[in-house]
Amino acid sequence: MQTVNREHENPAPEQRANLQVAAGHRRDARLTIRLLPCNICKLANELWEGWSLGERSDAEQLTAGTWAKRCYFAGRALMDATLRPYDLGSTQWYVLWHLTNFGPTVQRDLGRALSLERATLSGIVATLVRKGLLNQSSSGEDQRQRLLTLTTAGETLWLELPDLSFIHETAFGGIDEADLITTIRVLQSATERLQNLLRKE
Repeated sequence: MQTVNREHENPAPEQRANLQVAAGHRRDARLTIRLLPCNICKLANELWEGWSLGERSDAEQLTAGTWAKRCYFAGRALMDATLRPYDLGSTQWYVLWHLTNFGPTVQRDLGRALSLERATLSGIVATLVRKGLLNQSSSGEDQRQRLLTLTTAGETLWLELPDLSFIHETAFGGIDEADLITTIRVLQSATERLQNLLRKE
């Protein structure tokens, strides 16, 4: 199964205890709205490989991994479509979100915060620098590390971007809170089990 790659756009996971992804574009980092479980794409791929019985016309035959994957890609596609008029991809959006809310960040630390591999993040940063949205300079503490900051153009663009909270509301609005809590707990538990197994290998 192939993974779609747009401008180095790997699925964008925000480190929110595997439960939250920020939506909206306010500077206060505490004002976040759950969009999709942050590691859901990684989890869905792992579940898909391990549990999926293949595509069936009967919805009852689809596994938890299948629906997790479908939910992620549906939300991702809507996010990309919303950002397309601004010449911005979803992972680029996460980078801008992080720098807006947390300020200048060392590139290595940003990769850890967003769970992005070095090569993937390097490509995304290079694209944003080329667009004039980011500055990349040497960190004062370690000249080998690159410090990322938003440019004036980057700050201006961020203020023009639409609020993405409607994606979360569309997906989960009106669903019983108990069902959402159960879903989060199951996905979190499955993620932790897979990560623990990976560490043992």
